[in-house]
Amino acid sequence: MTSRRNTIQKDLVRNTVYEMRRHVTANEVYEFIKEAYPTIGKGTVYRNLDILVEEGALRKVEIRLPQSHWL
Repeated sequence: MTSRRNTIQKDLVRNTVYEMRRHVTANEVYEFIKEAYPTIGKGTVYRNLDILVEEGALRKVEIRLPQSHWL
């Protein structure tokens, strides 16, 4: 588990997943954030989800659906 510096985007992604209080897809997180921050990129959301998994703040769940989920 590596720790990287905190960024506004990483905090935003983490807080969004926590606030949604259910298993979410990266696209759901992106669409939710985009409403308040229309300039955020989809790649930024995906990258920060992966970083948060590396840091142990989130878990990535592979289920038999076409998309991964984070919790």
